[in-house]
Amino acid sequence: MTTTVEAHLSINWDSGETGRFHWIWLRDSCLCETCRNAFAKQKYFDAATLPLDIRPRTVTHSVENGLEIVWEDGHESRYPDSWLREHSTPTAPGRPERRWSPWSSAETVADGTFPHADVMADYKALNGALEHLFRYGLVVIRTAEGEAADPDALCARLAGFVDRSYFGEYFDLEVKPDDRTDSISFSTRQLPLHTDIPYYSTPPDYQFLFGLEVNDVAAASQEGRTRFVDGLAAALNLRERDPEAFAVLARTEVIYRAEYAAAEKIYHNQTPIIHLDHEGEVVRLVNNPTKMFFDNVPFDEVPGVYRAYSGFKALMDEEGRAYHHSWRQGDMIIFDNRRILHGRSEFDKSGMRRKLRGGYFSEVELRARARYADETA
Repeated sequence: MTTTVEAHLSINWDSGETGRFHWIWLRDSCLCETCRNAFAKQKYFDAATLPLDIRPRTVTHSVENGLEIVWEDGHESRYPDSWLREHSTPTAPGRPERRWSPWSSAETVADGTFPHADVMADYKALNGALEHLFRYGLVVIRTAEGEAADPDALCARLAGFVDRSYFGEYFDLEVKPDDRTDSISFSTRQLPLHTDIPYYSTPPDYQFLFGLEVNDVAAASQEGRTRFVDGLAAALNLRERDPEAFAVLARTEVIYRAEYAAAEKIYHNQTPIIHLDHEGEVVRLVNNPTKMFFDNVPFDEVPGVYRAYSGFKALMDEEGRAYHHSWRQGDMIIFDNRRILHGRSEFDKSGMRRKLRGGYFSEVELRARARYADETA
């Protein structure tokens, strides 16, 4: 049953569902070839050019033929009934469901291991890997023994292209002498849990690491493993256990600084460790101990900031919260740089070949690829 009122159209389907559609929205959504490129799924006009009081001259609707409208200016629009049901406006918009899940244990992450061959060949597997990444903040893509894996091809499959940074399109983590490196990441030393590039005003959304050259000694060793921690879950735990410490880290800006003499650049950013949205929900963590300084914190607030920060990092060390990855040739791990903190244990380079390639992805590109994979699978 179709009901036409002054400001909108109502359709009551036999299923009991009701769809309501504003006239201006229907005209803006016209599917005809004059108004829309069906291949590109883009419109040829600007909605601002439509009369705000636009009304139909005639309206007919049936399940078989859908909705047919002749507008006052004579333009004709047709909408399939299935399309109308899909685009039916809800009576009251609800709060979107939280799409991420905290880690219950390290097994949560280990279960999210996807075969490289499947991700490269099958859109369903690709979408599954990306959805696991969005929900848990980390996904492992594993290359089978004897299988060749091209990191450039895998990056192109996941997002089309990578985000450039100070390092270029990617960086190779291999050991360099202390006096010839601009980052302690290029060493055998232990690295504390951290987020990457905190000295950017907006650090990268997602990071990847790829086992470019990993020999059997490195693969079998417990040294040089990469440790990943669900920092977002730790932040929520801190809010529950110590609300004041949480508030301190959410309101106090700290300094992140990096000097790259070879590039003739000095980076500087001041930002809180915990970022909140307008509703008070945690949306990002920025924490890199090797580049973080409290020089700007007011004198009387210094003890409280150190206490809050120490308590936060202690929560990350609790049993069962970390996933440790022993690298193999061709492994790729993608993780949410806003949520997941990562570090590394110290290792002895003698006899060990452990060269990882790293880089960054934009969330926009990853989600765009996931939508395409979901609709194509």
